[in-house]
Amino acid sequence: GVNCGAFADNTKLTSVVCPDTVEFVSYAAFDGCTSLKKVVLPANMKNLYEATFRNCTSLEEVVLPKSEDLHIYGYAFRNTPYQKARQKEGTPFILNGWVVDGSSCKGDVHLSGIKGISAFAFYLNHEITKVVIDEGCEVIDDNAFRYCLALKEVTLPHSMREFGDSLFRNCHQLSKINIPEGIETIPQDAFDSCTSLTALTLPRSLKEIESGAFDNCVKLRKLEIAPKVKVAPRYFEKDDSPFIGRIVTAKTTKARHESYHDGQEECLLVMEEK
Repeated sequence: GVNCGAFADNTKLTSVVCPDTVEFVSYAAFDGCTSLKKVVLPANMKNLYEATFRNCTSLEEVVLPKSEDLHIYGYAFRNTPYQKARQKEGTPFILNGWVVDGSSCKGDVHLSGIKGISAFAFYLNHEITKVVIDEGCEVIDDNAFRYCLALKEVTLPHSMREFGDSLFRNCHQLSKINIPEGIETIPQDAFDSCTSLTALTLPRSLKEIESGAFDNCVKLRKLEIAPKVKVAPRYFEKDDSPFIGRIVTAKTTKARHESYHDGQEECLLVMEEK
């Protein structure tokens, strides 16, 4: 394989042909190879990792693997002629069914005919306000919508099976979103600092809420979840109060408690009674 950053900033490299024996090309392997013009990737490659060819400012020709299972991660072709030639202004860059880059999108975004959204695809996009994702999309990778400060509404498809860490972190205006049946985990920091989120319905399929998933959701006063759901122990503790079944509260230091809940004695999560 080609390890992380193996050829990064090599300004003399002009062409790369990877034999089919190569199994992987890792993070930023060719980042900043400004003279690189053509790349042939191995036929059996399954993953094209983050920033692999970022800032290859001469890259115009890429021969992708024919595998339909190819998973393309974020920034793979950011700031290359190859991407610019295939992306119209105001539209996302979609490659092999993956939304690889949505940095030029504005306002309402409607994504159809896709199977996934790459990590960091819309990261720091301050101009999108609404996202609707049609059926067929199954995966959204880490940080895909992080710091989308104007994003207010998201519609996820029933086909969704997985989404990544910090997915909507710091989306301060996000107030309306659905989590489809089939999702089993709310990942780490997924909704951290979504300060406009007031209500959320969790799917029956949910099995786990990871650490920090709802940190700083100051308006999300309670969230009803099934007793079977495993809640990360970092800042949630079981309260044995007998009057409302099982309760999970955010018992932390006073300063942190006030940060999360405006100093009010309210439970963040309320478990359903058995």
